[in-house]
Amino acid sequence: MSLEYDWLFLEHGDKGDVDELFMIAKKLEQKNELRIAATAYDRAFGLDPENKEIASSRRELLERLAITEHGIKFCYIPAGSFLMGSELGELDEQPVHPVRLDDYWLSETPITWLTFCELMDWYPPTNVLLSINGLKDDEVTAVWYAGNPKEQWIKSEEDPYDTVKEENKVRFEYCTREKNPDISFHPDETFDEKPMVAISWKRVLELTERLSTNKIIYRLPTEAEWEKAARGGLINCKYPWGDKAPSEQLCDFNRFEIYNFNLSILPMKSFSPNHYGLYDLAGSIWEWTNDWYDACYYKESPTDQPTGPVSGQEKVLRGGSWADCADAMTVSFRMSRKSRGWSPTEGWSPHMSPNIGFRLCRVNK
Repeated sequence: MSLEYDWLFLEHGDKGDVDELFMIAKKLEQKNELRIAATAYDRAFGLDPENKEIASSRRELLERLAITEHGIKFCYIPAGSFLMGSELGELDEQPVHPVRLDDYWLSETPITWLTFCELMDWYPPTNVLLSINGLKDDEVTAVWYAGNPKEQWIKSEEDPYDTVKEENKVRFEYCTREKNPDISFHPDETFDEKPMVAISWKRVLELTERLSTNKIIYRLPTEAEWEKAARGGLINCKYPWGDKAPSEQLCDFNRFEIYNFNLSILPMKSFSPNHYGLYDLAGSIWEWTNDWYDACYYKESPTDQPTGPVSGQEKVLRGGSWADCADAMTVSFRMSRKSRGWSPTEGWSPHMSPNIGFRLCRVNK
């Protein structure tokens, strides 16, 4: 990184010279200093997102810097500073504060059921069940839980959700149409289009440890990384697409129908990506982050590379889901759940919900 342009990584807010930033970005790109150029383009775009020349140049460079590994496309998020939080949101979204982050890559969508099973060397999920009507919460949990480590299902006539218990790990038997006639099957919508759901934070940790090498780390994004990515380079906007209120044309949310519950989730990429090329950051599913939750953390959060509190009871979730109202669709809204998986004394953690999943962050060591 050139010391001449260190100031680029500290700039935030809506003040700056767009023409100068664009000129610097072009100059750096010509010198093949692509990652610094991306930061300059990002600042210029944030200050003038309607400038088509800037938007096009930025988009082309971000696409050049994208990486595909393990069958997953990782979009490039430039280094730089941004304003995190919202003065108009809940108390735990305040105060708004500047945050500086190094660059990183984020999967363009949440990880799918099929991809998760392939990367974990599990049997693939079958193409069943993608919407559920009229089931109780624990039944929904059972139906939506994907895959199994390669172990034999246990079938019980008394309990269709009988479990396999091995080293304190539990999997539910898939339900059948005969046992649950209210399950709707959609053979045209496959598990490579649907996000993995009902997965614990600790289960995701197993996947990231399995994938990481001595050169590349795969992990959950920090809360700050998630929010910067969700903002897409826009400054002071409420949603990944801008300030327009959520609607069924913009995101997958508020899918409960008063007279006929329709618990379902749309295929990913059903809506346009944000300006970093990322899909489904508002609605669809809640996404795990790496941080412990603390409602007051923003009051003491460091400016540089914040990673959340050192300990806590629950991990932060971001993004809202298909089951949530418009208030949860903002880029700053925070939620949390316990990180543990199944416990022989406590049973399932509240993560066992058909609207909680994750996307992967990729960083170089």
